Amino acid sequence: MFLGDGVDVHAGRLKERLKDRCIIAPAHLRYQSAAAVAVRAEEMLAQGIKATPSEDFAPEYLRRSQAEREREERLAAES
Repeated sequence: MFLGDGVDVHAGRLKERLKDRCIIAPAHLRYQSAAAVAVRAEEMLAQGIKATPSEDFAPEYLRRSQAEREREERLAAES
């Protein structure tokens, strides 16, 4: 499931490459919140999909954050 502010920009390519494995979060649930996670869990339960233990949830970032990149640049310049 894809969510966040990059979905609008990349949804077409994601759907093209991943086909039926690509799930785009509805616009009103696109930004992560506890309520959005709960609603999805309820949907999965209704469909008979086995619950995923909460400790198995982790974001998959496609790149480091801006703060991390800037820190690396600063440390590289200092050395």
